[in-house]
Amino acid sequence: MKNLDELFNQAKNICTSLNIPISNNISIKYNGRIRKCWGYCRLQNNQYEIDIMRLLGEDDTISSDTVISIVLHELLHTCPNCMNHGKVWKSYKKLIENNYDYKIYTKCNAKDLHIKPRYIVKCRKCGNKQKYVTRPRNVKYICMNCGSTKMKCIHKDLNGKELIWKN
Repeated sequence: MKNLDELFNQAKNICTSLNIPISNNISIKYNGRIRKCWGYCRLQNNQYEIDIMRLLGEDDTISSDTVISIVLHELLHTCPNCMNHGKVWKSYKKLIENNYDYKIYTKCNAKDLHIKPRYIVKCRKCGNKQKYVTRPRNVKYICMNCGSTKMKCIHKDLNGKELIWKN
């Protein structure tokens, strides 16, 4: 498991070196319940809470730089007038990208972050595949391509071995 506190401190140092006004009142943690985003930032009781998808810390194939870029994205939300992806947020994003070798996405998918999908739902009739990084909770067992209901669910473990899984 990647040490989130170390990665958080590296991201904070980047922001402070560029005089980006991040909040001093931030807590950060891995969250195993996140499935649809890489992380999020929320303000509760005058404290910012940043949650990062646990998979990013557990999977050794995902680089620390990828996690830092996601932490940077969430840290920028702690700046004044930056809880959205507006002009101020984007100006800080560009400042970091111009001075450091990090790409900060407003929205991104697994391909952008070079994260390989571990769950695949494959149609047995036409071979169409739907790929997921995290185990989907509500898989639609109808092929979007041919309408077949004959679907095969495959899970790739960290060694790349394919296993069949059932919902």
